[in-house]
Amino acid sequence: VGYFRAGQFDEVLRRYVDLRRWNIGLDSGAITFGLKSCIELGDLGFGRGIHGDALKSGFSSNGFVGSSLIGLHTRCGLIDDASKVFDEITERGITNVDPL
Repeated sequence: VGYFRAGQFDEVLRRYVDLRRWNIGLDSGAITFGLKSCIELGDLGFGRGIHGDALKSGFSSNGFVGSSLIGLHTRCGLIDDASKVFDEITERGITNVDPL
C-alpha cells in the first residue's frame, strides 16, 4: 500500500512477484494493489497474470479485486471483458448505509 500511495507502481509489482516467488500466500489486498498498479501502468499482460492468481486463490469474486479487474479491463478498452468480470463478482454488498 505504501509503494502504491507513493506512486511506485513498478515496485508494487516487484513486491507482488516476490510474494509469489517466496510462496507467501496472496491475499485480496496484494491482488487488489497489484491490479491497481497495472491500471496505472497500463500493463494488461501483468494484470491478466494477476487475474489468474485471483481465480486460483478464490479472490476473483471479492468486490475490491473485482472492481480493480473491471478498472483494468476498462482502462485497456476491453469493455466486454469488464462486463464479464462484473457478472462474476458475488460480494457486492454495500455496508454502513442507513436504510430510509
